[in-house]
Amino acid sequence: MFSLSSKTNIFLSKTKKYIGVALVVLILLTPLFFNKIAREEMEISLGNERLTVWTARSPKEITTGLSNVEELRKVDGMLFILPEERKASFWMKDMRFPIDIIWINSKKEVVEIHSKIHPESYPELFSPKEPVKYVLETAAGWTKEKEIVPGEKLILSTDQ
Repeated sequence: MFSLSSKTNIFLSKTKKYIGVALVVLILLTPLFFNKIAREEMEISLGNERLTVWTARSPKEITTGLSNVEELRKVDGMLFILPEERKASFWMKDMRFPIDIIWINSKKEVVEIHSKIHPESYPELFSPKEPVKYVLETAAGWTKEKEIVPGEKLILSTDQ
């Protein structure tokens, strides 16, 4: 039979303890590094304006939207592509900056615009008067600055 000295046993005991603590810390920190949503980018046109947007297609992406995003720097906004045309409702839960919401039907025509919606409006719901297939969120004031109005056409990079 093989036996270890007491010094070796103490060393192994401490080593196991440190490894255990390191594993617990790693497990606790994992969500901070791996809980980011991988965002797909797409080029679109609305009226005479070209934009780079993140897309939201899955239920999780649609529910999360721009929540907890500090500001729009890398992209011009987010395009929500709903599974079917419907009367959607959006709110400003966990939003950090004001936005414009552009409601677009299945014919890719802007049907309504809600401008300068602030995070403090939560839990108020915002909905279009008619069913939509696409919803575009941009920085507040973008629609006025670019003179976007109902009737403008949305063109996706996949349409070309």
